[in-house]
Amino acid sequence: MQEVNNKLREGQYFFSDIKKEGVLLYDSGNYKLERRRKIDPARRLEIAVEDFEQWVESAKIFYIQYQNALKIPDLNNAAFQLHQATERFYTAYILAASGYKPKTRNINKLGKIAARCCPGYKKVFPRQTEEDERLFKQRCPLQKRLQHHQRRADLSSQTR
Repeated sequence: MQEVNNKLREGQYFFSDIKKEGVLLYDSGNYKLERRRKIDPARRLEIAVEDFEQWVESAKIFYIQYQNALKIPDLNNAAFQLHQATERFYTAYILAASGYKPKTRNINKLGKIAARCCPGYKKVFPRQTEEDERLFKQRCPLQKRLQHHQRRADLSSQTR
């Protein structure tokens, strides 16, 4: 319980989300969940570095899987792995910059969130010209398929 409360005091996203969105199943009355407190900048930096390293490592693994799928070639799998890598790279940056982990898996939305943290992120998927916009929208059918499969997986796990 002490570790959970330490993470809550630091505002760590995983524990904060559980407290905010979780359902209390049993309360013995012996413990109280802490509220987020301001933490010193040095500790905030440590948390940001830890989160960034964790998410970037995960993204790198998906990127390697993308490269392997291209070699086979298994283009559907390659597209999925690249999407996962991109999602995780965005999450690494957003989480480190803001302490917030978005719940969305939509690359377009993640890009907008990242750009609010740092306007330079708008250059990751440029959309200034008609050609930029066409190329960006070309990957939208993949986004819809991924969302469809994610919803099916979520429903499947709920019925177990």
